[in-house]
Amino acid sequence: MLTSNGKICGQKMLIEDQDNIQEEEGEGEAISTSIYSQEDLLMLISHYDVQAYRDLEVCKYYSALENFKQGLEVKKKLPKDTIMNEMIKSYFQMGILFSTLGRYNNAIFHHEECLKLKIEFFGSDSLEVASSYDELGEIYEKKADFKTALGSYKMALNIRLSKEQDMGASYSKIGHIYYLKGKYGASQKEYNKALEYFQKIYGNNEDVNNPEVAQIFHKLGLLHTKLANFQEAFNNLEKAHKIRLALFGENHKEVAESYDGSAGVYFFQGKYEDALKLNQKALDIRLELFTEDHPDVARSYHNIALVMNKEAKYDKAIELGEKSLAIQSHYFDSDHPDIAVNLNLMGMVFERKGKYEKALEYNMKGLQMRQKLFGEVHPDCAKSYNNIGNVQLLQKEYEEAYKNYKKSQKINLKIFGEKHPMTALAYGNIGLVYQQQGKYEEALSNLEISKQIQMDFFGEE
Repeated sequence: MLTSNGKICGQKMLIEDQDNIQEEEGEGEAISTSIYSQEDLLMLISHYDVQAYRDLEVCKYYSALENFKQGLEVKKKLPKDTIMNEMIKSYFQMGILFSTLGRYNNAIFHHEECLKLKIEFFGSDSLEVASSYDELGEIYEKKADFKTALGSYKMALNIRLSKEQDMGASYSKIGHIYYLKGKYGASQKEYNKALEYFQKIYGNNEDVNNPEVAQIFHKLGLLHTKLANFQEAFNNLEKAHKIRLALFGENHKEVAESYDGSAGVYFFQGKYEDALKLNQKALDIRLELFTEDHPDVARSYHNIALVMNKEAKYDKAIELGEKSLAIQSHYFDSDHPDIAVNLNLMGMVFERKGKYEKALEYNMKGLQMRQKLFGEVHPDCAKSYNNIGNVQLLQKEYEEAYKNYKKSQKINLKIFGEKHPMTALAYGNIGLVYQQQGKYEEALSNLEISKQIQMDFFGEE
């Protein structure tokens, strides 16, 4: 609900059994509509859709999903040619909601249904169809199916090229896939193409205030952070921040994102107090915009907990991690990517506290959740295996540590290939196991491979 001071307040979901929400077309009880006139059905549709959008405003995702579902069932009772555009909206919103809830296969189903209707309604070369390819690409991206995601984004780009419209958005999304794959040169090339496109439209000067331009600068900042080009990262993030302040003022979610982006640069530099100040600014904005039990606030608590962990303030990190988990559990299913990320964080904190059994418990929960959400071959599963191996190495369970590092390595090789920092990390950790076992020749071989990959990737420095 909206509070008296205008903040968005989260509530428990109206639907008691979230798992009973029907996820596929045609499931659930049929709505008895035979006694209603077409005008009555249209009013009923309006009721469900209005309630669904109200639910979305206060993040009552499951209630919104149920209302969109009920509205869609009524729409199917009307002649298709009179209601198709409204059906498109329902499938689109349900796809977005399932994606938000981490239920990616259901999201794909609904976006594919949306795509079919758009092709029938608008034509296969319409910009509306391009946007559906984008939505599908984003879900496959979250599943780390980068090949399929890239294919979807390129389908969208081809349509936009034929229309000579909106190519910048496609270049940006394609660039992000290359960024996720660690192909930073290709990523930067696509980001620059997007930036050039937008600058042709809006002008190439420092005073251009456009949210799409700001987003490209933000992405370039994150990319340079990964490459350890910290000054270039700050330059791009500051450009994004300046545009967002001019457009939105201080209290806006994208301004909070900018603060988090710059905090990330300080974090990578080991300047944890500077990172903390900016993470705190982001949190203050989110608390101003939302109430404390909001997913964006949970994200801020997580980011600050990461800093607390690095500063060896473990009890504070645990406190913030638990607050973040409580908020996320309030909004999402028990299996959600953001919850898995926090479980991973808690595992790292307990590892550094020397509470190895507790660390393993959290890391195993996170791994199982990620396997259920993504399957085995996903970067997050590789991270979980790596973290489990870290704990086992400290416990001197060298054979078990080796097995989990090898699983992490196998996943990273499949997704990223040999020449990637995550693959280098796996080689390095395997080398540490061999070192502890007194197998010095094998240790040296793996550590040298790790070092060479990093030198090839980042340069001699």
